[in-house]
Parts: sequence; structure tokens; C-alpha cells
Amino acid sequence: SVVVTAQLPANVVWTGKTNVSRGREPLYSAANRLVTWQINGLDAHETAQINVELALTPTETDRNTLPLLLTSIRATGQDTFIDRAVKSSVYSLDASLSSDTFAQAKGVRVQ
Repeated sequence: SVVVTAQLPANVVWTGKTNVSRGREPLYSAANRLVTWQINGLDAHETAQINVELALTPTETDRNTLPLLLTSIRATGQDTFIDRAVKSSVYSLDASLSSDTFAQAKGVRVQ
């Protein structure tokens, strides 16, 4: 299986609106602000996608910045072909959404 986790910063709210291409709907733990998405497995060269809606209330400290939406993003799994654990991590995703082809450059800098 593949497990993807991400942390929500303090000023970001989980709305519960999600869409996944495979696997279960993600779970959100309000106690530790952690989103967890599990996929039972992926074949070689196969992809999966998760879309989530988050709400952000900027603070004065966010002025002239691109606020963080998710932090500590990690994916872990087991490659059954080579029988090894695999993992990848990205520190954060900010409001620029630069890696999102649908929403790319639609995020804004807080004024």
C-alpha cells in the first residue's frame, strides 16, 4: 500500500471536501492536524491523485507572502518488485500552487 500524509498549518482549516482517483477518501485528525490518504497499491508507472479543499484565514504575518497550505508532505510505500520500502517527502505546498496544473498560478500573495 501507499500512504500519503500532510500537516495543516495553524491558520488552515480542513473543509472535508475531497476527491481521489484511487483508494479511500483521506482521513483528517483534528487533534494533530494530519491528513492521511491510503491507496491499496499502484502498478509500475501508474499514478493516483488527491484533491482537497482547504480554507485559509491570513494573518498580519502573512502579508506579502505566499502562505503555506500543507507542510511535512510524505509518501511511503512498499515496492513489491524489488521488495524495498520507498519514500518521498516535500517540505510544503504554498498558496502559489506551482505544482498543481489545474490551479497553477491561481494562488495569490496576501496583500
